[in-house]
Amino acid sequence: MAEAPLYEYTTLKSLPDSGRVNVYGVVLSITTPIFGGLIIEIRDERATVCLKVSKESEGHFKDLQPNDILRLHRAEVGSYRNEKALIVNIGAYGCHAVAWSCMSDTPTLKTSKTYTFDEQDVARLSELREWSGNGETRAEAPVSSPTSDCVNAEAEMLPTGEADVNSPTKRKNAKRKKCNTVESASEIPSLGTKFFNWYCEVLAVYEGKGEPLTVFVRAWDGTLASFSDDLNMFRADAESIETTFCETSLSVLAAVDAYTFDVCCYGDWAAQASKLKSIEEKPNEMDESSQREAVVQRLFKGNVREERKDIPKGFATPTQLLPFYCEEFTVGDIVYFSNIRNYLCKSRNCSALTMHEGGASFDRALCVIDENDPLHFEVSK
Repeated sequence: MAEAPLYEYTTLKSLPDSGRVNVYGVVLSITTPIFGGLIIEIRDERATVCLKVSKESEGHFKDLQPNDILRLHRAEVGSYRNEKALIVNIGAYGCHAVAWSCMSDTPTLKTSKTYTFDEQDVARLSELREWSGNGETRAEAPVSSPTSDCVNAEAEMLPTGEADVNSPTKRKNAKRKKCNTVESASEIPSLGTKFFNWYCEVLAVYEGKGEPLTVFVRAWDGTLASFSDDLNMFRADAESIETTFCETSLSVLAAVDAYTFDVCCYGDWAAQASKLKSIEEKPNEMDESSQREAVVQRLFKGNVREERKDIPKGFATPTQLLPFYCEEFTVGDIVYFSNIRNYLCKSRNCSALTMHEGGASFDRALCVIDENDPLHFEVSK
């Protein structure tokens, strides 16, 4: 007769109203509220649950990463924001945790010197890895970083089919809705936190401070987007910038400041973004009037009057700020951001255009448009 498993595990959807449980889940996000300990969001095939980690226990989870598989023993069932949650107080009543990455059976985190690992655990890890897409349809979110608290992307919810959500195969093969491509940046505020695609021109590229690697791409498409003030849109500055990879002149950046956005790129996208090229100026000896007109026409695509109407009161016009010695610009890289969004970080009360790490299964891409492509002309003209 086979031996009974040492531990019985409860699915997240089947949590009782009280008591202590053993659970498995894939880490979606890790946040640090101003008050209290860590909040870790995990999910399995049927449900998502928040873990409230006591202040005394949060040090055990400093190496935990989104997409890790987390096992909890004897976590207490409680509540968080009027929803059922698990209270994690390491050491209390034998409460302990172990975590594994998406690829290895060697723990990346363990809160006790010894831990159990039997055939039941091997099978459950395999199930969760298969269900979460073996790295392709997993949650995608960097952990909190000193670079910028507001740009830490929340995990993406996995696409689900309407039928048989328990089937890892059907979840992986579920039809995914394509992102819409915005015609101009002016459409972005109306999208909320929905994912979208955007063509734009690079003005500057910066490396953020701290870990993980974050690259900020300052870009524009010549149109104005008005975000509400309460969104507190992220803007890279001296406190968040470690290195300047490339940057057009400060006078140009100041002139078009209201029309530009910083896209925060993570993971491989950050490395790729660091190689982008910005607009460069070509000096010449045109008379002052011609210089002004050439620069304004170049930057605002000929829609000078319409664009100026939208410049906030008190904001200097391009003809006041742009250098008169500048005839024109060499075109910066025209890039295509696919599957990005305005990530709203409620705990930090700010938001940022964000390109999450990974995302091949969501058609995420960062492409430099070839100069011979008609799209290059349309965006840069």
